[in-house]
Amino acid sequence: MDTRSALVVYSVSLERKENAAAHHTSEFQTQKLVLRRGQIFKVKVVLNRPLQPQDELKLIFSTGERLSHLVELDPMTSFRSKGWQVKITKQSGVEVTLAVISAADAMVGMYCLKVNEFKGGIFFLLFNPWCADDSVFMPSEEERAEYILNDTGYIYMGFAKQIKEKPWTFGQFEKNILKCCFFLLAHLEPSELQNPVIVSRAICTMMCAVNGGVLVGNWSGDYSNGTAPYVWTSSVPILQQHYLTKMPVCFGQCWVFSGILTTALRAVGIPARSVTNFESAHDTGKNLIVDIYLDESGKTMTHLTKDSVWNFHVWTDAWMKRHDLPQGHDGWQVLDATPQEISEGGFRTGPSPLSAIRLGKVEIKYDTKFVFTEVNGDKFIWLVKQNQGKEKNVLIAVETASIGRNISTKMVGENKRQDITSQYKFPEGSPEERKAMEKAAGKHPDEDKPSRRPVNSMLQIHVLQNSVELGYPITLTLVLKRKTATPQNVNISCSLDLQTYTGSQKTDLGIIHRTVQIQGQESEVVLSMDASSYIYKLGMVHDEVVIKGFIIAEIMETGDKVATDTTLSFLYPAFSVEVSCLQATYMTLLFLYPASSDEVSCLKARKGAELRAFVVPWLTDHCANCIPSFFHTALVCSSSRLPFLHSQQMPDTGKVNSPLFITCSFKNTLPIPLTDIRFSVESLALSNMQSWNQEKVSPGQSITFQMKCTPVRSGPKKFIVKFTSREVKEVHAEKIILITK
Repeated sequence: MDTRSALVVYSVSLERKENAAAHHTSEFQTQKLVLRRGQIFKVKVVLNRPLQPQDELKLIFSTGERLSHLVELDPMTSFRSKGWQVKITKQSGVEVTLAVISAADAMVGMYCLKVNEFKGGIFFLLFNPWCADDSVFMPSEEERAEYILNDTGYIYMGFAKQIKEKPWTFGQFEKNILKCCFFLLAHLEPSELQNPVIVSRAICTMMCAVNGGVLVGNWSGDYSNGTAPYVWTSSVPILQQHYLTKMPVCFGQCWVFSGILTTALRAVGIPARSVTNFESAHDTGKNLIVDIYLDESGKTMTHLTKDSVWNFHVWTDAWMKRHDLPQGHDGWQVLDATPQEISEGGFRTGPSPLSAIRLGKVEIKYDTKFVFTEVNGDKFIWLVKQNQGKEKNVLIAVETASIGRNISTKMVGENKRQDITSQYKFPEGSPEERKAMEKAAGKHPDEDKPSRRPVNSMLQIHVLQNSVELGYPITLTLVLKRKTATPQNVNISCSLDLQTYTGSQKTDLGIIHRTVQIQGQESEVVLSMDASSYIYKLGMVHDEVVIKGFIIAEIMETGDKVATDTTLSFLYPAFSVEVSCLQATYMTLLFLYPASSDEVSCLKARKGAELRAFVVPWLTDHCANCIPSFFHTALVCSSSRLPFLHSQQMPDTGKVNSPLFITCSFKNTLPIPLTDIRFSVESLALSNMQSWNQEKVSPGQSITFQMKCTPVRSGPKKFIVKFTSREVKEVHAEKIILITK
């Protein structure tokens, strides 16, 4: 052949801007093109001469650790290979535009393109929820926007009666996040990278440092060699640090593991949501019963109590088809990166189908029995009596509806909590729920099993309160119900501890003993303990703690006993955070507890652009669609301070490279000093987090300071302002600010 007529490729363009927009990947902070499989993308080739019918124009796509897996296409001859396709869509002189479609089950990862001998560039290929033939296809556009494209959200914490939300920045599009994800998948075979079941399980495994992955779990309360888990509000610094250092990041607990796992799954194209299970059981006996043993004063006997109930536990749901299972198990799958149980040699859980969990099909892989026990089960409370030096266990309470409550995730398209309990289980006490329990336990309805009837039909007890204002006495109002109105004397023993959310006891607060005479069928008894019992112990551990109480009541005339437990959270005192924009108007966020129903109604009426996406540290059902009852905002302008009910336009815009000022004012109203104080502001608009620290604030002391933040990226961006100290933790404020260029 005449060399003057040989076909030579001069340039190859992957048309990054156009392709990224079509593939919903424009937000990725990488110079490389990011594509989704099973979808057309354009390639523009410039040649030394017009293309002739006899020419060869070979496109070679290679991937894998050694770039050994090849797909070869030629629009002139073989336009289809391994599910990939190519065709010429436009030819103008020496310029040729090609349309390429990758296979809907193509391997995800980094690809290199060569056109003939010309190196055409590198791109990433992801799973594609927009492609009907992809195993992660999600038909709802609103759900794709939430579970793939939304880079901020909430993780729910607290306990079943007092749910709070923690703002979380997933940041799946941020610099090096995608690279980190595929680095963590480097051990998989190329063919395994086709399957979202294998990929999601591998990512779940690699979130945990025990498996050689990202994050070190720590529940000890000592975080001196790293970051305390409650300090994290974003997946981004964790995954970025691991990618840059290739070293484990210290430290995390369940919500942090869920946060980084949700980020990683969304980054590679698998729809994901962080999910919180309240009253989450860890049944070591695998018998679907949580056994709690108390002594006669109500103290937990730790040497007998091997099961545990966490106030909450957070994992991640991922959306995919399960071609490896019988029909009926597509859709949401549980994945849990928190190192709890070993599955096939590594600390990981899932993917486990919600459909199998709901029906009690615990044999369905992966790890469905373990997840089933977390959201189901009965709690048995045993009284251990001493009789002539021997212990006798007496069953005094059975709770059939206390495990797996208010299972929660962020609502699609809204900053609200969605209760998804019905996706995990049938209504408590329903025939379907009992049938699922029996199937999971491997029993038939007529088999013997422990009695699930109330042990004592003469007396019932429950506690009205679910919180205590920090610095004030602990007050418990017990409601005692009987079937008789005959006066009776009741001995009450109430044991109170400070515990972490996992039920780990940190310190004993004491025992309250009362003997009262009750009359009528319903009576109230008030128990109290002075604030000094807990206030000086709050700094003992570097975790947020709650008050856990076990109450035993005994009718003296009959010897009948009943027991219950309760959890009390702390409500924090008032703080204010002012945010000013270009020395114009600013807002003040006041953390006041509680707000009245009139104030809640006012907030509902005023919610909109100027009250959009504020922090909601404590959620209650009656105002979940607005700022909650434990949060009160006041609007302020630079020239005058206006009452809350007055109208004032909130600044909600900023500019790239123009400063925003965060002014924080704080007064310590507690009788103890607060130590290790830290205010921080974090946003995807900023290049890094800004913070301000002070070692100590004495009782009654006030502090005011200002932090300057300069946005570097445009768009509507969430700003999260956070206050922490060793004694008072988990206080947030947030606002969406539109940053323009």
